[in-house]
Amino acid sequence: MKPAFDELLFLIGLKLYDPTVQNITLETRKRLQQLRELLIDEMVVIYNKIKVNADQRIRYILAVSAGIEEYAHRLREDMLLYRCFNLVHSGDKVFDDAWGICFDF
Repeated sequence: MKPAFDELLFLIGLKLYDPTVQNITLETRKRLQQLRELLIDEMVVIYNKIKVNADQRIRYILAVSAGIEEYAHRLREDMLLYRCFNLVHSGDKVFDDAWGICFDF
């Protein structure tokens, strides 16, 4: 699958307007959900203009992005384990910054 530019922006928007973020007010959560719904509605309009099955394409994009998110999460866990077991030099600031490690062992 090679996502179009609009689809990449769509995925970024879905991540930015995530209503499942912890420690936000109910009002903020509702607003984020509304923004997500607007994004989805706009993608449906775009797909209808180019005569693509919108439901199928959005489901496919979301499935692929969920797989990528799971992979990224597991990769970060692996990198943390490498750091814990000294498979990576403990003073490697670039490694720590790249993988979001903000503590010292």
